[in-house]
Amino acid sequence: MKNITFSVDDNLLMRAKEKAAHEHRSLNELFRSWLEGWLRQGSSSDAYEVLMENLSSVCEAGSHYSREELNER
Repeated sequence: MKNITFSVDDNLLMRAKEKAAHEHRSLNELFRSWLEGWLRQGSSSDAYEVLMENLSSVCEAGSHYSREELNER
């Protein structure tokens, strides 16, 4: 595995570290995951898997809505 170095604004790095810690993940892990997803985006055959992976953190609303509630604007 290769090590790489990036230059990043101190505030941006601090915010990224806080968000990663909140998700109980490391910046290395998040970057590798992002890089793999970015590389897969070029392949239409993996588009569904990429979409589902990106949506994995979305929680269900937990409520069922009536037809009237769904059609309210």
